[in-house]
Amino acid sequence: MSAVLDVAQLGDEHGQLIADVRTEVEQLGRLSRVALERLACDCELSRVIMDGPSQVIDAGRTTRTIPARLWRASVVRDRHCRAPGCDRPPVWCEAHHIRHWRDGGPTDLANLQLLCWQHHRERHIHDTRRRG
Repeated sequence: MSAVLDVAQLGDEHGQLIADVRTEVEQLGRLSRVALERLACDCELSRVIMDGPSQVIDAGRTTRTIPARLWRASVVRDRHCRAPGCDRPPVWCEAHHIRHWRDGGPTDLANLQLLCWQHHRERHIHDTRRRG
């Protein structure tokens, strides 16, 4: 299984994410499951499973980037990172799927919460370990 991502297209607002991805690739030669899940938490991602060079077996479904209306509603509702004791403002936060999209979680307000970059990463690490 492969994921192709041009980190240069993520833009300046994701500078720390880009630096972390580059560091992980340099150290491991690939991205960990945690890094891929975090990248996929709020982006467009689709899978295509092939049998040979031209036989599509499954085209999957697309994960949509959090729409602006849901982002604004999350900011109004949450006001800051929702990790216990953290008050980092929305500009430092990302929208996190509480029930991960890959597990069937919807992209709707009830299933989203603001988490700062650090707590978002920690949540994905925790959830990956819990799943085993």
